[in-house]
Amino acid sequence: MRDLVNSVSHLLLGVRVVDLSEKASQSKILFKKAERFADHKQIRDAIITAEKILGLWYPCHSISEQIGHKIWVGSFLQNVKYKLRGWNKRLDEAEKLTVSATSILEKETGNLPNSKPLNDALKLYQESYLKHEDAHVKLAIERCEHLLGCIQKYQVLVSEAEKLAKQRYVKLASARYQKAQQLFATDRVEAAIAQLSTQVHQERTFEATLRQAKQLSGEGKFQEAIALLNPALAQFKRTDGLNFLSELRKAVRGIEHFEAGYNFEQSGDFDRAFSHYQAAQASLPHILDCTIRTASVAVKFHRWDKAIFILDKMNGESAAYIRGFAHAKKGNWQQANREWQSISDLRIREQRQLLGILVERERLVTLQQIEKSVDAENLGLAQVLSSEFMKKFGQHELVLANLENHIQPRLEKVFWQGENWQKIADFAEEKWRERLDIVSLHNWAIAAYYHAKVDLNKLGDCIISWSTAIANLHLDPSLKNLPWLENSGVNLQEVRLDIHKKLEDAIESIKDKNPNDYLRFRDLYRREMVALRLMGTPPKSGAKQNNLFLTPGCWIRYFSSLSTPRITDKILQALYSKWGLAVAACIEGDTARAIQLKPTIGFVVKGEQFAQQLVSYYEGCYHLQQKQWRNAILPIKQAREEIKANQDWRKEIDRLCQQQRLAISEVNEHLDFAQSWYDILDSQAARSYLAEYKAEQIRENLVAQKVNENTALAELEKIKRIDSKNPVVLDLIERVEITQDARKVEEFMKANKFEQAVQQAKRSRHQQVRNNLSEFFIKVFIEGFQESELGFEDIHKIGQWVYELSPEDPMVKEIYKISQEFKKVQDLLKRELVEEAVRYAKFSDCDLLKSYLAETFMVALIKGLESKQISSEMIRKFGRWAYELCPNKAEYQPFYRNLGIIRNF
Repeated sequence: MRDLVNSVSHLLLGVRVVDLSEKASQSKILFKKAERFADHKQIRDAIITAEKILGLWYPCHSISEQIGHKIWVGSFLQNVKYKLRGWNKRLDEAEKLTVSATSILEKETGNLPNSKPLNDALKLYQESYLKHEDAHVKLAIERCEHLLGCIQKYQVLVSEAEKLAKQRYVKLASARYQKAQQLFATDRVEAAIAQLSTQVHQERTFEATLRQAKQLSGEGKFQEAIALLNPALAQFKRTDGLNFLSELRKAVRGIEHFEAGYNFEQSGDFDRAFSHYQAAQASLPHILDCTIRTASVAVKFHRWDKAIFILDKMNGESAAYIRGFAHAKKGNWQQANREWQSISDLRIREQRQLLGILVERERLVTLQQIEKSVDAENLGLAQVLSSEFMKKFGQHELVLANLENHIQPRLEKVFWQGENWQKIADFAEEKWRERLDIVSLHNWAIAAYYHAKVDLNKLGDCIISWSTAIANLHLDPSLKNLPWLENSGVNLQEVRLDIHKKLEDAIESIKDKNPNDYLRFRDLYRREMVALRLMGTPPKSGAKQNNLFLTPGCWIRYFSSLSTPRITDKILQALYSKWGLAVAACIEGDTARAIQLKPTIGFVVKGEQFAQQLVSYYEGCYHLQQKQWRNAILPIKQAREEIKANQDWRKEIDRLCQQQRLAISEVNEHLDFAQSWYDILDSQAARSYLAEYKAEQIRENLVAQKVNENTALAELEKIKRIDSKNPVVLDLIERVEITQDARKVEEFMKANKFEQAVQQAKRSRHQQVRNNLSEFFIKVFIEGFQESELGFEDIHKIGQWVYELSPEDPMVKEIYKISQEFKKVQDLLKRELVEEAVRYAKFSDCDLLKSYLAETFMVALIKGLESKQISSEMIRKFGRWAYELCPNKAEYQPFYRNLGIIRNF
C-alpha cells in the first residue's frame, strides 16, 4: 500500500528545482564576470552584466516564483543590487570628471594652449580613468600628455633660440625657432624668424672675417688679427668672436709682459722682471718658457721658496736644475742632490761634487755651533741645532747622546721651573707622547691639572691624563710627590676618590657658565669613568702601550690611526671606538644624549659593530619607552644580531613592545607594529601578537567578501606557521572550515540531494557541521509532524540521518527510536499486511505512530467518500482501523458514529 501523504514541501511551490539551479549557476558565473570587469575598471561592462543577472530573475509573475527566488538566491541578488549601485555611482563620478575636463579644454582656443588648464584637465581625466577605464578618456589623456610635451619642447626651443639670438648665432637661433614653429605657429615665433632672416647676411660676413682672424692668429700675427676682428665685431657682436678677441688681446699682453720681463732681467732689475714674468705666466699659462723665466728670476733675487713653488710638479731638466739650485741655497742638500740626479749634463756632475764638499763643510760647522752653544749654556739653541743637524745629515751618535743625556734633561729642569703652564703642559704632553712611560705620564697629568686651573678650556686634557694616571696608579713610583696630597702615606683608593672628586667639581663649575662645554667635558669624563670601572682595580683589561693601560680618551688621542684594540669585554672595547661617548651615555642611562653623540656616518668599520649595535639597542628601547615604535624600528634592526644573542636584551625589547602594543588603537598600525616586532625578535609574544592580528585581518576580509574561504584557509595555514598553537588562529580556521563545509552541505540541500548532504557533513572534521544539519532535520521532523507533511519514508530517512550525524544527542535517540517504529509499520504496509500493521501500532509505546497511522486512514476514508470510488466496506475498514488506534480523538467521533463503529447517545 502506498503512502497517502506526500511530504516534499518545496515541490508545492510550483517552481522547478532544476530550472532554479541552472539559473542560479548562470547568475553566479555572470556575477564573477561582472566583478572581473569591475576589477579591471571596465565599469560599464560590469553594470551591463549585473543588469543582465537581475533580468534573469525579475519580474516575478507569481508568489511561488518569489518564494523560490528568495530561497535560492535571495542574499545573492541583494549583493548584486548593492554592487550595481556602487558601480553606477562610480561610473557617474567618472563621467562627471570627464565632462569637467572636457569643459576646461573647450575654453582653450588659442594657437598655443596654456599649460595650467591642460594639467588640470589631465588630472581630471586621469582620476576618471582610475575609476573607469574608458577608451575615449584614455585617448584624451594621451592627447593632453602629448600637448603638454609639445608645449614643454616648444618652450625649451624658444628659450634656446632667444639665448642664441642674444649671442648673435643667427642661423642656429633661426633653426630652433623653425622647429618651435612646427609645434605651434605663434605670432611670437613668426616675428622672431622674420627678424633673424634680416641678419643672416651679416652673420655670414662676420664668420668669414673670424676665419681669417684665426688664420692670422695661427701664424702669430696677433695684432693683425685684432685689427681685422675689431671692426667686424663693431658691426656684429657675436659671443665667440668677442671671446676670441679677448684671447688675442690676452696673448698680446702676455707677449708684451714677457718681452718687458726679459729686458728688465737683462738690465739687472730682477724685481720688475719677476712682476712682468708673473703677468706673462698668468696670460700665457701653457707657455712653459714663461714659467721657467719666472722661477729663474726668483732665484736671482734669492726667493728660493718662490722658485720651488712656481716649478712644483713641472717636468724637464731646466725645471729640475732650478729647483735643485734653490734647495741647495736653502741648505736642503739631499733634496738638491735628488733633483740633479735626473740631469745628464756633465756640468751638473761637477756641481754635485762641489755640493758634497759644501755639505761636509756645513756639517762640521754645525757640530762646532752645537758645542759652542752648550758651553755657553744656550741650551735651547743647542737643542734646535742638534735637531736640525739630524734632519739634514741623519743620525749622529755623538749628537744624539749629547741631546738625550745632557741638553734635554737640563732644558726640562729649567722649563719646569717656569710659570707658563700652557708651555709646560704642551712640553709634558710631547714627552709623554715620545716616551710613553709612567714618569712622563705622571708629569703630563700634573701639568694638565695646573693648566686646566688657569684655562678651563683645557679641562679635557686634564680628564684624559688623570684618567690614564688613575688606571696606572699602582705603577706610579712618585705618588708621594703629588701636589694635592699632604701626607706621605698613600692610600690608592683615597687617591682615586680624590681625583674623581676634583674632576667632577671642575666639570660642575662650568655648568652654568658654558652649557656646551659642560656637556662636552661631562661626556668625556663619563666615558673615562665607565672604562675605568670595567677595566678593574688595578686594571686587568684595556688598551696597553709600553705596559701602561690607556683609557679610551688617551687611546683615541694618540692611537686612533690603529684599529680598535682587541679586548675581551665587548662593552669596554666599544668605549675605545668612535662610538665610545654614546656607549658610555647608554651605560649610564642617558640614552637621549647618546642619540645626539652617536656618529652620523652610515658605514661601520670592522671591530665597531658591537658598539654600534649597543647604542642602537638603547636607542630603540628609548623610543619604545616614549611609545614611538616607528622611530625604534631602524635602530633595533641595526642591533638585531646582538639582541638575538643577548637574552636580557631580548626580554627587555619584548617587555617594551608589550607596553607599546597597549598604546596602539588602529588595526593597521597593530599589523605594522606586529610585523616589525616579529621580523626583529621572532619571540613567542611577537609571534602570538602578529598571528592574532593577521587572523583578524583575514576575518575582516572574509566579512567584506574580499577573499573566499579557500584563500583565507591558505593564508591562515601560513599564519599557523608563525604561531602553531595560537587560539585565535585555530578558532578562525575552525570557523572558516565550518563555514566552508556548511556551504557544501547547503549546496546539496538546495539540490534536494539530502543523502549526499548527510555524507558531506559526516566527512567534516567538525562536529558542529553535523550538529547543524542534524538540528535542521529535527526541525523538519517536528514541523512536518505538526503540518502532517511527512510520509513514512521521510520519517524513516530523517530518523536515520540524524542518528548518523549526532548519535549521542538524547533528542536524536528519541527521533531515531520513533523512526524505527514507523519503519516496521511501513514494512508491513508495503506487504499489504494492514491488520498486522494496525495491531503493531496499537500496542506500540509510540503515540505519534498511532496518531499518524489513524490520520492516514481517516484521510483515505474522506477521499473515498468524496470520490465514491471506494467500496463502503473498505471505508468502514478505514474507520475501524482509525478507531482501534485513536478511539477517543474528538474530531474522528462523527465518522465513527456514521459508520456505526460506536453508538449514538
